Amino acid sequence: MTNEYTLSRVSVPEEKLRKELSDANARLKRMGLDELSFAEAALEAEVDAPELVAVLSDSTVMISVPRADEILLEAQDVQWFVSAASGKWLDRKILRGEAVSFVFVEPQDGAAITFMAEAPGIVSAKGYFESKCDVDGRTFKCSVMVGATPVALAIATAHDYDKYFPPYHSGETYVRVDHPPNATDSQLDAVVNAYLFELASSCGMDFVPAARPAPAEWGAEDGFDAIIERGERLRPILTGPGIPDLTSLFVQALGAVDPSQRVVGFAKVIEYVAVTVVRLEGFQQIRSKLMSPHALAPDAKFMSELKSVVERQREYGEDRRALELTIRTCCDAADLRRVAPPFCTLLHKLSDEKLSSDAEKALSDFAERLSATRNQLSHAKANYTTRGTECPAADLDAFASLVRAAAQQCVRWYALSDPSLRASRQGGIAG
Repeated sequence: MTNEYTLSRVSVPEEKLRKELSDANARLKRMGLDELSFAEAALEAEVDAPELVAVLSDSTVMISVPRADEILLEAQDVQWFVSAASGKWLDRKILRGEAVSFVFVEPQDGAAITFMAEAPGIVSAKGYFESKCDVDGRTFKCSVMVGATPVALAIATAHDYDKYFPPYHSGETYVRVDHPPNATDSQLDAVVNAYLFELASSCGMDFVPAARPAPAEWGAEDGFDAIIERGERLRPILTGPGIPDLTSLFVQALGAVDPSQRVVGFAKVIEYVAVTVVRLEGFQQIRSKLMSPHALAPDAKFMSELKSVVERQREYGEDRRALELTIRTCCDAADLRRVAPPFCTLLHKLSDEKLSSDAEKALSDFAERLSATRNQLSHAKANYTTRGTECPAADLDAFASLVRAAAQQCVRWYALSDPSLRASRQGGIAG
């Protein structure tokens, strides 16, 4: 941005403020960003130097970032604002600094959305709804910041933006946490969750931590024309017995913001289909047995074998085994491996050469990891025993994308199954 009122063209009477602005200006240059500039309307002409204007502590300073409006804040807040941007931008969720961090959150109700939409354009460096707490004798202070935050500078520096997702937009919201220098991640998480609880309980505003959209999620190739072209290739809308309940579960999972809830939600979609898969597997095995020549003159041995076939179906009454059978039956390993995170080792490393021989093993391994992760996320017991195959918290976003892809394949399989044999949500025949 070009502006004649840069730091070199203005007068800053107060020595402390002048030093702070010079330091912030140098930091911006090291970040590869434009230097500070000042809004003409907010400056006062000096009596003895009318060609210059004086910057006061409440003068409006403008910081330029790519593809977004200028960030407006008071001169007295500039040094803090720019310094806070030196933290680490992690997983598009948190700017982790030495003494101040910012957690990206998304609104879940009308009050939160209204607050975001109507917040003033000039940055409130202090934030809103400030509240303090002590953890292990150390003080944490939380507030809400809307629109431009130091995160915008960090995103611009990291080039983690594009024309669809600029470094900031006017409505995005962060929880600002001022904390001790050696605060742990677990302490920070606990404080943020407790603060969000208070916002929900006391203010009636529901926010949840989330990941800020990544540029790759909406690249240049996904412009309007490309999206319209894909929309013209929509498959026919699915209808028929059992389909309404199934697609309802899928849409509910789509609406989950937290990745752990998406995993649980899409797992429910797969579990819904599992009842039909298990039923058809049992029918097929029994039908094969009844097609034997011995069925025409059944003796004790044949009846014992038929009984064993029926009893073997009971193993699929266990959720883990039903989930495994469903994923092996409905899912395409070649397609899923494209979105499989490294956590799903066998599926992630599945090669073209071993696709035919190792696909079933990779799908079974994925099913085991999904079952363990779903159980861990669904249980609130403090003494819950893990199995060692649960998804690490850092990989939950990628894992949720994989489970979603698997759920989509299961829905397609269910829609192609015999309507007269589909199981409903209540366990009977879908109607």
